[in-house]
Amino acid sequence: MAINLTVNKRAEGVKAKSLRLDGYLPAVVYGPKQVAISLSVESRAFRKALNEAGESTIIKLKGLDKEVEVLIQAVDFDAVKGSVNHADFYAVDQDRELTTGVALEFTGEAPVEKTGATVNKILHEVNVTCRPDALPNHLTISLDGLVDEESQIKISDLTIPEGVKIENDPSDIVVSVTPPREEEPEIVPETEAGEEGEEGEGKEEGEEGASDDTEPTDAKPE
Repeated sequence: MAINLTVNKRAEGVKAKSLRLDGYLPAVVYGPKQVAISLSVESRAFRKALNEAGESTIIKLKGLDKEVEVLIQAVDFDAVKGSVNHADFYAVDQDRELTTGVALEFTGEAPVEKTGATVNKILHEVNVTCRPDALPNHLTISLDGLVDEESQIKISDLTIPEGVKIENDPSDIVVSVTPPREEEPEIVPETEAGEEGEEGEGKEEGEEGASDDTEPTDAKPE
């Protein structure tokens, strides 16, 4: 499902800083059959589109001479504020296949986790090639089949829509399982046990010696 986003042609001489102060951000659109055009787009509207579309959903740019279907090609963020400084839109050609990244969405619960094992999500995105109208927003992966420590999910196990090809190696592991860590029993060092035994023996011998050396005091003085 495409998302609509209203943009405006950016007038020459308008500085990016001035746009940002007014709540807009500078952007550009370009592509194989699209002449590069400098744009301005409302910052909040762009962030909303970015959150909904990511980089693998077609966005329809409105407000130009004609509607343009694009992907978000690149986003420049402010390292301190976290705000968006600039955005690049790539105008897709509906007559040509494109290759882009598509997010993986994990669903369900892995039964093996009940044994204390850990499920490792190794890949969170795959590269796909398809026509723009067949581009999926994401690929869904169920974790319900991870039943034991030998379970894993590879690229070759993924279910993909018709007309979509995954470019990753089929043997690449997407999800793996790590067995639960066994707790090692606490071991008391032998030296400590030996020292305690020696101290106890010495104490007993000292007590016996003291009792043997004590003479009776029954004799009366002459």
